[in-house]
Amino acid sequence: FSACMDVTHYQVLGVNKDASEEEIKQAYRQKAKELHPDRGSGTYQEDTTQLFQQVTEAYEILSDLQKRTEYDRKIMLKPHTLSESTLKSESLKKLFGDNDSFLKNKLASTESYPRSTKRERLPTEEEPALKRHCNGHSNILPPLSNITKCASAKSMPNLRANYTLSKSAEFSPMGALKPPTPTETSTRSQSPNYQGTIQLRGHNFNSLASLGSFSNLSTDITALTIETILSISFEESVTGCQKQVLFSRKEPCSCGQNSSQCDICSGSGLVTVNASTEVSVPAGVINGCKKRLVDEGHSSPTGRKGDLILTVNVGNHPFLRRRGQVDVECDLPVSFIHATLGVTLQIPSIRGQIRLHVPPGTQPNEVIKVPGAGFVDYRNPSIHGNMLVRIIVQIPKKLSPKQRELLKEFEKASFA
Repeated sequence: FSACMDVTHYQVLGVNKDASEEEIKQAYRQKAKELHPDRGSGTYQEDTTQLFQQVTEAYEILSDLQKRTEYDRKIMLKPHTLSESTLKSESLKKLFGDNDSFLKNKLASTESYPRSTKRERLPTEEEPALKRHCNGHSNILPPLSNITKCASAKSMPNLRANYTLSKSAEFSPMGALKPPTPTETSTRSQSPNYQGTIQLRGHNFNSLASLGSFSNLSTDITALTIETILSISFEESVTGCQKQVLFSRKEPCSCGQNSSQCDICSGSGLVTVNASTEVSVPAGVINGCKKRLVDEGHSSPTGRKGDLILTVNVGNHPFLRRRGQVDVECDLPVSFIHATLGVTLQIPSIRGQIRLHVPPGTQPNEVIKVPGAGFVDYRNPSIHGNMLVRIIVQIPKKLSPKQRELLKEFEKASFA
């Protein structure tokens, strides 16, 4: 990674890093109107022309989703730092030149990661590209945008319906357990003339021995079963959270199906009611876990009740990925100079920023293990996973004549 610029494209346009496309467009139009070169003359025109070009460049980057994603990826990590001894080394000065601004602008950093840090290797298969960094937080994990998830139940006569979840809970800082957040669903009802409301009891997911616990196993589905998605953010899967799930279900009508002329159920004996239940999601829960809430699904006209099944859907993180049950992994691009000489970097982890020491001589695709920096096992909170950082060594595509000459000298010295 190159060092982050002093002024970002967001600052040029005067918008936040989480600004929407419309906000960016409005900011650009306002700036372009103020700084257009045709509005000035002389020195003022030269200044505004330069500023106008900066505004135009910023808009071209931020208005394009792919370019904005790549730009956010580059500025997501803080500038890399070299140790004082490394900065003063003759080999580095010779490579860049004594007066090179690169060396002048680097800050010395002698703090390193604990000695327990270990290195190992991972397979070299390609990993998905980093997704867009959200909201530009530097001291906590970046929050994810509200996510809309959809879960469609299979078609069924009379009682089966489709359920669509709306926005997930808002992000809160790591370590803070958020209050229950409604997760809404909508139901296509056969009796639109009546809507009732019922409040269900709270549910705790911590005990795997109970029928209402988290499980990776498949569950039996009946005509009275309601299936829906419980969407949580990546950060909520780290800390755990409280969620309030809102859904619709069929309940027996008060008429007792005695009258085919009932204005409420139209003779079906069933009405649609809005229901809610509060659930406790444990820290470390994984994507795809299911929870069965017994007798909280649809009801038949005779009073028999089905179950409510929640399937956990965990949102993505722009830098981190879950690996297996408890480990977390990421790809960290570093320059070939940093990989050769060593460097101390500040990178995101699931619990905030950490300092990571990349030892001298680190090889491409080599993995640095940070013990205990992974997820807790939701089945056994005493178990902690590791963080696995794979080093991606970046080779420069262009070199100055002086740099090329110095590298040739280095090659000759290596075989002398």
